[in-house]
Amino acid sequence: MSQPTPQPGPPVPDPDADHGRRSVRIAVISLIVSSVLTVVGFVVTAATSGRSGGDGGTTVGSTSTSGGTSTSGGTDGGGTTTDGTTGGEKVDDTTGGTDGGTDGETAGGTEETTTGETDAGTDAGTEVDTGSDDGLTTAERDLRDSLNDSQWTHESCVSEVAPGSDAAVTCTVTTESVTMGPVTTKASVAVYPSRSKQQEVYRAYGGTLQEGDCSQMWNVRGSWYESDSSDPTGDISCYTPNGTQYVIVCTFYDRNAIFQVMGGDPAALITWWKGLDPVFAD
Repeated sequence: MSQPTPQPGPPVPDPDADHGRRSVRIAVISLIVSSVLTVVGFVVTAATSGRSGGDGGTTVGSTSTSGGTSTSGGTDGGGTTTDGTTGGEKVDDTTGGTDGGTDGETAGGTEETTTGETDAGTDAGTEVDTGSDDGLTTAERDLRDSLNDSQWTHESCVSEVAPGSDAAVTCTVTTESVTMGPVTTKASVAVYPSRSKQQEVYRAYGGTLQEGDCSQMWNVRGSWYESDSSDPTGDISCYTPNGTQYVIVCTFYDRNAIFQVMGGDPAALITWWKGLDPVFAD
């Protein structure tokens, strides 16, 4: 009796083929890992470079903003540093930031600019302080301060235009009289560079009028006396240019000065003038 032919079994694995497949898998995995590592390396490098460059820009930017025209601030703060990482870390570090920013700004910006502003400001401030409080020039202020402040209100004095004068001011002046009490008006005083200039101006005001007593009449000229002095103080003219305004002009023999007062009430004007104390404090 014949036996059936046995079925062939499964093929026996080829050990060489299996080894080949493992080699392929290992090669693929190695390639993938190498690629991933390469990409990671690029990312890390890019991140590091971006951070360093950003810090370097902050150094220059903050220095320029804070220091204005400060050149030293930009240089010390990392502007000329070729190593971007070092420049960036200098800003992050407290000591480095102080050295590069604060010292730089102080040397290049604060010290030079502030000193210039302080010097200029002080000089300008002195000029403004001496002229802006009252609007007077130095010569006008000297003239004001020389006036008798018992009657001349220094705070009221303003600059006056007087051609040919060294200085002129107009101030509020109050005198006392028995009949009218306090009499207040405004009077002007001017000082001239010479006696001849003073006389030239005086004659233009009314120095060619006829002789007379201004306490008794108008449109005359004569001499006047301060505070009942026995010696004349200077020349005086009193006149009315248009019949509605009355003017008194006085000179001084001891200085190249003229004072003038005017008003619409001749009686009050004469009363004010009679109560006038010495115009100058000295």
